[in-house]
Parts: sequence; C-alpha cells; structure tokens
Amino acid sequence: QGNEALLGIGVWSIASGSATIADPLDSLSSLTSIGLGINELVWTITNFCSVSTDTVLIVLESPPTVPDAGLDDQFCDNTYSLVANVPLSGVGYWTIVNGTGTLSDSSNATANLTNISLGITELTWTIFNTCDTLIDTLLLERVNTSTTAFAGVDQFTCSTSTNLEGNEAIIGVGTWNVISNTGIVTAPSDSLSEITNLGIGANELEWVISSFCGVTRDTVIITLETQPDPPLVGSDTIICQNFTNLNATPINVGNGEWTLLSGQASITDLTNSKSEITNVGLGDNVFQWKVSNSCAADSVEVIVTRYEIPTLATAGDDTTICGTDYTLTGNTPVYGDGMWNLVSGSANFLDATNPTSTVSNLGVGENILQWTISNACGNNPDLVSITVETSPPIATSGPEQTICGGETLLQGSSPQNGFGEWTFITGGGNINTPSDSTSGVNGLALGQNTLLWTITNSCSSSTAELTINNTGQCQDEDSWN
Repeated sequence: QGNEALLGIGVWSIASGSATIADPLDSLSSLTSIGLGINELVWTITNFCSVSTDTVLIVLESPPTVPDAGLDDQFCDNTYSLVANVPLSGVGYWTIVNGTGTLSDSSNATANLTNISLGITELTWTIFNTCDTLIDTLLLERVNTSTTAFAGVDQFTCSTSTNLEGNEAIIGVGTWNVISNTGIVTAPSDSLSEITNLGIGANELEWVISSFCGVTRDTVIITLETQPDPPLVGSDTIICQNFTNLNATPINVGNGEWTLLSGQASITDLTNSKSEITNVGLGDNVFQWKVSNSCAADSVEVIVTRYEIPTLATAGDDTTICGTDYTLTGNTPVYGDGMWNLVSGSANFLDATNPTSTVSNLGVGENILQWTISNACGNNPDLVSITVETSPPIATSGPEQTICGGETLLQGSSPQNGFGEWTFITGGGNINTPSDSTSGVNGLALGQNTLLWTITNSCSSSTAELTINNTGQCQDEDSWN
C-alpha cells in the first residue's frame, strides 16, 4: 500500500523477513510467500534530484495458543495462585465471570487472586490474536470447613444389624469408625451404611468428615437389646390414707413406666418401680406397669383401693318394750358397711345390714344387740339394750288391818317383773320404802287409812287397796307410861 511515485520511480525491497513481491515497481503490488513473524519492506522513490524511503512491517501470525486455565479446585483461604498456560501465540488475559475477587495482573497467566468470597468463583483465561479468540473456564470453590458431622440419633434395636443414619459429606469425605463393641460397618464411607455383628449392649460409632479445611466428628450409640423382663406388680392393695408406694419388681432389661388407667392419684416418678403415689382417690384406682424395649412390650395392672375410716356407729338408745318385735334405730354408714349382731338374749333380724331393720322374737328380759360399721380400715361397734317385759302380776295388798299405835307392816304382793309403789288414798302417814311390798308404815292417822299398792311396767299396771284402821294409843302403852 505504498504511495504513487508522481516524480521519480518507486521500487519495493525486503529489509528483513521473507516474501515474494509480484511487481516491485507497483506501489500496490501483492505479496506472497510471506514469512512467519515480522517482515520489513522498504518503498523507495528516486529521481535525479533525490531518494525518498519508507518502511512497513507485515506480521504473519499463527493461530492463538489453546488456553488452559488449570483444574477446578476447592480451597480454604481467601487467596489463590492461578496456574494458566503462557501463550506461545497470542495474548492472554483473565476475567472474573461470577463471584468476587481481585486479580493482581489480569494478563499474567500465574496471577494471584485475592479477596475471594465463599462459594463458587468463575474465571476465564482468554488467548487471542488476529487469527482467533480462545477461552477456557476455571471454577474455584472457597470453603471454610468440612461439613459438620452428624452421626444420627441413638438407636435401640433387637436385631444384630441395622442401618446407620449419618449425614452426607457435602464438603469433605466421611468415614465410620467403631469405637466400642463388635459392630462391623459394611461400607465405612457410606453415611447410610449397614452395620452388622452388633454386640449386646452399647455399640459406639464415630462419623468423621474430613477435608483439607479440617475435621468434624460425631458419635452415635446403637444398643442391642434382649427380651425385656416380665412386668410384676404383686397383689392388689387396700389403703386407708391417701398415699402409698407402688410395688413393682425392679427392671434389669427394658424400661418400666407407670400409667394411671382409672381413678385418681399423682404418680411421683413414672419410671420408678417403687414410686410413691399421692392424692389417691377413694375407691378403686387402677395402675398399669408397662415394661418395654425395642424387642417387645408387656404390661400388667394393679388395683389400689382406698377406704375412709368407717363411720362411728350409733346403735340407738336403750329401750324397754312390751312386745317381741322392734324397729332398730342404727345410723346409716357414710363410710363402711353396717351389720347387726346378737350379743346376748335372743332376736331375729329381718335384714342384718339395714340400720333400721325390724327385729323379732326378742327374748323376755334384756337383749343386747350390736351395730358394727366396718371396712378394711377398721371396726366401729355400738351396743343397744332392748328389754322385753310381760304384764306385771296382779297386785294384792293383804288383809284389812286394825291396829293401835299408828304403825304396822304392809303385806303387798311381790312386783316381780314390774315396779311396785305404795301411796295413800285417804288418811296419811309415813311409808318407809314406798317401792317395797312389805315396807313398814308409821304415823298413821287415827281412824281409817286407805293405801294403794300399784304394780306397773311398760305393758300395764295392777292395783290393790288396803284399809288400815288406827284405833289410837294402845292400852299397854299407857301402862308402860
């Protein structure tokens, strides 16, 4: 592309490199067989006055070097040394496509990248020239630690094999280690591996996740259990207070737990075979003792019956009657059960459990009955006396008397099953013992004195009159004076 020689003659020449000039005298001549690299050509215009020259560089390039940005990588620090290839042909430069970071020299294949954020940073290494532009991508992941290891929750099993429950190692590599007992991990690098050959009792394992950033660990215990102990609670219990202790047999294999099925109570320690119970309600309170583990479960029930102290018994007032039948007057139990019993005498109860039962065939004389209110907490008895009387005997007062001196002995009949009493109808005097059928009497009034002898009981009464004529002072008495 030289300029036209308007004054003089122009000619092309090769200063360095190589090429074939089709027409050296043509300013616009074509070139062929151009050599790789820099080729320097000279355009010279001459005439008889002077010579003028100029040079031009024609560079023949090869395709750019194929870029290699390096292998994708994980790392912990916030700095990283890039390791791309140096271009043999073309010019290279770095570009941050995603993520954050600072390049020390974007045109340096081994530049340093600093201030790198956690996570993925995407870069490209580009090599270009006039022939082409080629790109390679590099993914860098900055992590700050290994995945936090979680070995799973503790397990209880009845089988000698089970599956582990570790978490996946997102960052790092996980490995199972057996710390105690005889378990064998089928695939130690599998977080969900099967474990076999478990020993009875606790088998402790460790799940370790490790990476170049560090190590995290967690342990899990897998307990191989045998059949649980049978639940034993003993006999049903009767109590009088509102508290007691349950009495199950302690458990060696398995876990025991109390449950209140019916009634009322507070269980102090649900897992204690001998737990105290308080606030126990009256009546039946049903408790369940359940023994279980991963192999089996069984339960039994026990009844704790609470009674109140029995009601204080009242059998009624003692009484005297004339017949052989009577309606009793015992009190109704609030707590406990009542029962009539014959202590002495004779009687037939229509209903011995009825506090107001009718009693028949009472014996003549005193009959002692007992009303007892009782339950498992005790007995409260009370006695009542029922005396059956017959009609009293017919009263007799003896023959009419004529006396002197104003005193004599009465001659009434015996009252036997009744009560006797002397009284004056007419006249007057002093009766020594009015209830004595043969009492003495003195101070009788002169003339006729009429006395009444009365025999009474609950059935009836009988009377008889006695006339005593007092003639006054006796003659013998006068002679004594």
